[in-house]
This record gives sequence, C-alpha cells and structure tokens, in this order.
Amino acid sequence: MRLLTDSRGNTKLHKSELPQFRIVGLALSPADTAPDLPTNCSHSTAACRSACVGGPLVGLALVWQSIMAGRIAKTQYLRQDRAGFIRQLVQELATEQRIAERDGRRLVVRLNTYSDLPWESGEFGEIPQQFPNVIAYDYSKRHERRHRVPSNYHLCHSWDETPKGQAS
Repeated sequence: MRLLTDSRGNTKLHKSELPQFRIVGLALSPADTAPDLPTNCSHSTAACRSACVGGPLVGLALVWQSIMAGRIAKTQYLRQDRAGFIRQLVQELATEQRIAERDGRRLVVRLNTYSDLPWESGEFGEIPQQFPNVIAYDYSKRHERRHRVPSNYHLCHSWDETPKGQAS
C-alpha cells in the first residue's frame, strides 16, 4: 500500500499546486472514523467532524467506499506498526523529493490531509526535520504545536465553533 498521494489523486491538494511545486499528501482517516483505533484528531469538535471533507459521507469517499477504506487501512498500519509506517513514509518522501528535483520543482508535503498528528514530534518520526529542503504544511487545532515546529513546517490555525478555536 502506498502512503502518499500526489496532487493528481487528491482534489484538496490539486487546488494548491503551482508549476514550481510537486505536492503530495498523506490521507489518513479523520477524527474517529477508524473503528477501534485512537483518533487522528484529538482536538476535533462535533462541528468540525460533521463538516470534515475527509469523512466517509463527503465527496468521493461517499461514492467509492474504497477511498475511505484506504484511509482507514493507512491509519491501521500507523497504529499497529508505527516504526514500519514511518520507515515507509520516509522512503516515499525521499523518492518524491528526487522526482521533484529531477523535474526542477520543490517538494511540498501535507502530512495531515485529513488528520491532526504531530509529525514534528519524536513520537511520529520528526518527519519535517528529516527533510529540511521540503516544505511541509498543515492545519491544526492543537494550538501548542504552532510554537514547536521546525522552520520548514508551516501550521495554520484551524478555526472551529468553540471560543478557544476562534482565538488567533
């Protein structure tokens, strides 16, 4: 199973792509949509779960159940064999970086296309730190993360309906 998807396979990523960048993303299951596994969005709210474009009742995942099944399978892999998952993710990112460089572009990665995991932490492999020439970007509701990410990892505050979620 391939972990990363390039922008041709994900409308959400495709909207952001410019000619000078190659964008890839990791699409895990959002919030608590993977049965019997820990949530991928520990700070999600009821409103954000109901509006999540990565959920099983939205977009192409509603039409083709295989899309959501793939997101859940990746989440199961991460939760059941984190070391193996991280090794594969690092290998895929290295390959994607070589492809981007070959094409004269810069690699951009969205590690949390539908999730909110701290990929900059040791618990999740310190992925952005391993690829200092790759631009990483994500949204996050985890406010404490914004001040602890490496310079190549750009986090945008994810708005929600709670008073804390509306603060800057």
